[in-house]
Formats: sequence, C-alpha cells, structure tokens
Amino acid sequence: MIPANAELILGRGELYFDRYLPGTMQGEGEMYLGNTPGFTISRSTDEVKRLRSYGGKLVATNSIVTQDKITAQITTDNISSENLALWFSAEGIEYQAGGSSTSETFVVKKGRFYQLGMSVTGVGVRFVEADISFSKAGSSVAASNFVVDRTEGRFSVDPASTAISDGDTVTVTFRWRASDGPQFTSRAEEIVGALRYRAQNAYGPQISYYFPYVTLSPRNEIDLKADAFMSFSFDVDARRKNPATEIVYVMRHGEASY
Repeated sequence: MIPANAELILGRGELYFDRYLPGTMQGEGEMYLGNTPGFTISRSTDEVKRLRSYGGKLVATNSIVTQDKITAQITTDNISSENLALWFSAEGIEYQAGGSSTSETFVVKKGRFYQLGMSVTGVGVRFVEADISFSKAGSSVAASNFVVDRTEGRFSVDPASTAISDGDTVTVTFRWRASDGPQFTSRAEEIVGALRYRAQNAYGPQISYYFPYVTLSPRNEIDLKADAFMSFSFDVDARRKNPATEIVYVMRHGEASY
C-alpha cells in the first residue's frame, strides 16, 4: 500500500516547441511534437572551491557556482514533416510548384533509371504530365521504348527496346504539376525557440516545465529500415533568454480559483 504522504509520479506529458522567427526572440506559435516516448532533463554545475587553514587543517568554505547547465534529450516517433524539418535544421517547408514545358538530355543505358527535373531543382520533379515525349538525334522515339513513372518523375529504357542502344543521347520534353507534398533541405543552422512540457502524469502531482530559450540539435541517427517504428532524437541546450528570465520554470499544478 502506498503511504498517504508519498508523492510518487508516473510520468507522462506533452512537448511543445515554439520556434523563434529568424533574427528575433518572437515565436511563431507552439507546435505539438506528437508522441515523445522519451524526455529526460540533466543538470550540472561548475563550482570554484576555496579552502582555508583552520587549526592546522584545510577546511572547505562556501564555494561559488560559476556555471549552471541544463540540457535535455527528446525522442519522438512522430515522423511528421515538421519534426523532420527540425531534425535537419531546415529553414522551412516548401511545396513543388508546377512547371512549363522543359527539355533535358540524357546519355542512357538500358536498365538504368533517370530523374527528370534535375536542371530545375536539386532533387528533380514529380507528377509529370501525360504529354511527355522522347527524341533521339532530332527524331521522335515512341514512348513504348521507355518505362515511365510519372508520379516520381523517373524513366528507364525498356531492356527489350530495339530503338534505343546503350550510349544513345535521348532528349525528354515534359511538364509537371504542382504538389502539396512538403519538402525541405538540410541546413547547418542552429534551431532556437522555447520548449514547454505539459505534465499529464498517469499518477501523482502534475509538474510542468517551461524553457524560454533552447537550442535543438539532431542526436545520433535515424534508422530508415528498422524492424520497429521509426524514431529520432534531439539534444536540447537550455540557455538564459535575457537577464530577467530564468533558464527553466518548474510549475506544480494546483486547483484553479475563479
């Protein structure tokens, strides 16, 4: 039996991150990070100690704390575009815009795959329209000589084709549609903002935490082919936002009075 005065906690809660707009201390609104199986906080202090001689012995006197460092680790299995963008330190999420007729040239080999739109973006384009056409040496080549994945914007030469040989130069003319699929690029930038932990404990008092200024950085790796639900982690470095603000606020929920 649990004693009546025991304050035990079976911890649960929700994490929200409020990313600061570039060059400001103004947040864009708290984003729920989704399910977070792991959230741990670590604290360490550095001290300068002073010893004095007393009665022929060295006796320690009060020390001075020179550094108070608070860090945390977050693990989430919510593989949302927004969370991935944070992990890759992306500046923002973009969407593919539609494009007009474009031609690209490839030196082809049977059985190999080629991405369309690499002259347009660094990753190519998707959702290619049905009016895609192929030519060789200025003459049209039937599309049946190629295997086209219009969704992914890729094509290959049919191994059974007699009209195309290894080493031939093929020109592809195509258009593509806009896509609402988010995309972003990795950047070597610091992600800063505020972090809020709202306690939803299964047992015990509700104690929440608020960090007014933190940096998020990717931790370890993402296993893209694990035999378990994918997850990834962040390292959190809590800092002082300004002289009037504390590094962390710890709040124990009480009964409201209205």
